[in-house]
This record gives sequence, structure tokens and C-alpha cells, in this order.
Amino acid sequence: MSENLWFYIRKPKQYAQIRLFCFPYAGGSASIYQSWVDALPDFIEVCAVQLPGRERRLLEPLPATLSDLIFHLSNEIQPFLNKPFALFGHSMGALIAFELAHTLQDRENRTPTDIFVSGYRAPHLPRKEPLWSTFPDPQLLQHIRSLGGVPQEILEHSELVEFLLPLIRSDFRIVESYTWKPSGPLKCPLTAFGGLQDREISVHDILAWKKHTRENFSYHMFPGGHFFIHHARNELLKRIVQQLNSTVSWNLKD
Repeated sequence: MSENLWFYIRKPKQYAQIRLFCFPYAGGSASIYQSWVDALPDFIEVCAVQLPGRERRLLEPLPATLSDLIFHLSNEIQPFLNKPFALFGHSMGALIAFELAHTLQDRENRTPTDIFVSGYRAPHLPRKEPLWSTFPDPQLLQHIRSLGGVPQEILEHSELVEFLLPLIRSDFRIVESYTWKPSGPLKCPLTAFGGLQDREISVHDILAWKKHTRENFSYHMFPGGHFFIHHARNELLKRIVQQLNSTVSWNLKD
């Protein structure tokens, strides 16, 4: 197996029992999961997903739709499915992970051991937020500031903001144009995470993910707003490790 531009394994673990694919939020890149590599035990190998238009893929065109993105991901990921795998995604990344899991299960008969969705409402629920991708730059920038996911030093740098806004606008457009198509539930455990102070995603939105798995469902709410995954990282990783450890232990019994 060799790396490609879509997937980055900073610390390969030959004897890892599970590969954890991590999908970024809108405007995010593979580097947001860099600190996870050393924080997780050796039985988990972190594979950060790098979407077009950021970091080492900076000059590539941005994805037009979620279906187009999933099509490419489902093809490119095949060489990396040579061991049991799980999917994690936050916000936009949760939606990507969910749709990719369905594509792999329904078309490839490849089901993840677990899926972790974070900071995003269950996909069958109606959208409540404005269409932020259509807002002028000042209002969009204010919304980004209110979410708290972009470091203040970047937001104070006009050239960085000029680069970042089209990327975030494109990512928002992908999410806003998404329409859930009813299908059978996933055949793997699903764990949903949310922030107690998240003004956009409620506990109800997180609990509604239960509809999308026929296996065990669990959820956890953490202190913090929409980007609790940074402030509550250690507790979040603890929950992920607990679930994946139970998965590994169960598989060893088979």
C-alpha cells in the first residue's frame, strides 16, 4: 500500500488492528488531526483525509458536490482497506463519513467496524441554518468568527482570510446542497458526539443519529461549542478508544 494525495498516515503502525480515517470540517485539512496520532494507542492507526484545495492539494479544484467527493473517495480509499477500519468526521466531515460508509457498505460490501459522527445533525433532519454560502464576505466571516473554529491570528490576517473564505464558502455549499436519500441503516455501531454549548446542533439532533444504524448506538455530549473537538479532545479520544477497544476485543473472540 502506498500513500496518495487523499490520505495521510503520518505515523504508520504496521501492527495496528484498526485504521481510523478522519474527515475534516468545512475549511479544515488533514493537519487538524495531527495531534491525534501520538495521543492514540498503538492498536489504532490514524489516517487523516486530505480533501482537494488545501495544504498539499492547494492547487486542485474544489469539489462541486458531495456525491462527486464521495465517488472519488470511495475509489481512492480501496488500497487502504486492507485491515479493519473505522470512520470519524466532525461537522461536514461527519456527513462525508456517513455517506462514504453507505457507499462502501452498499456498493462494495465493505462496512467499517465503527462510525463516529461529531458536531452534525442526523442527515434525515431538516436543515435549520441559513444558507451561509450565499452570504456576502463580511457576514460569512462574522459567522466563522462566532463558531470559533478558526484561530484568531488567522482571522486577523487579511491575506489568509482572502484565501480561506472561498474554501469555506465552497465547503458550506457542498453541505447546503446535500439531500438525504432514504436507505437501510448502517451495519456497524454508530457513536455520535455533540457540544453542550453548540448553538446550531442540539442534543435532539445528535440523538436522532440512532435511526441510521441497526447495531449499537451511543452518544456523548462534551463541554464547549461547535468546535468542542479541540477543547475536549482528550475526553473525546478516550470515548473513541473505549469503543474501538471493545470492537477489537469482540473481534478477537470470533
